[in-house]
Amino acid sequence: MVLSVISISDEWSEYALSSLGDYSGPADFFGTCPRNMKFGRCTCQGTCDQPDVRNRCNNNCVQGEGCFCPDGFLFDGDDCVPETECGCFIQGQGVISQNGNMYVNNDCSSRCTCNSGVVTCENYHCDQHAICEVRNSIRMCYCVDHFAGDGQTCTSTRGDCFDLYNAGNRNSGVYNIHPTGWSGTSFPVYCDMTTEGRGWTVRF
Repeated sequence: MVLSVISISDEWSEYALSSLGDYSGPADFFGTCPRNMKFGRCTCQGTCDQPDVRNRCNNNCVQGEGCFCPDGFLFDGDDCVPETECGCFIQGQGVISQNGNMYVNNDCSSRCTCNSGVVTCENYHCDQHAICEVRNSIRMCYCVDHFAGDGQTCTSTRGDCFDLYNAGNRNSGVYNIHPTGWSGTSFPVYCDMTTEGRGWTVRF
């Protein structure tokens, strides 16, 4: 028997009675959509990995009727979750940053933070005594040996001017030192690198 088929669902598609066009299967079809999903026709369906509109329409349009994520929700595996639980999609980088996490681009010139699904980016740079690299799966600026700091600002941990001289610094001038046992931060001193003996420390 050929039927004229209809589709019925509530706002959150708790239930769906569907038939499309001519249908020769069972007279009744009764289906249930999972929590946070709704019943509908082919739609551009976003995922946590591909949330932007172009990817939704080009890659994730499901043909026919079925269960889909409503507005404000995205597919994450087999479930629909609020967009804010997906983390953040960093445009132009093709990466997802989880809530509360920080993402630094390949040359450490930009740093983005994800908070409640909102991306905030700012200029980022490494100190002259730091390098941009990945350590423990985290890319950021890291101070080189004998320097300490957050990577954007690095100060010397050399104990005195003689240490600096032995490290290859041959020009007299102002340097930061961090004497052994000193609990404070590094501080500037004048280093005399030319007087006999080399590496004399002169405090301002």
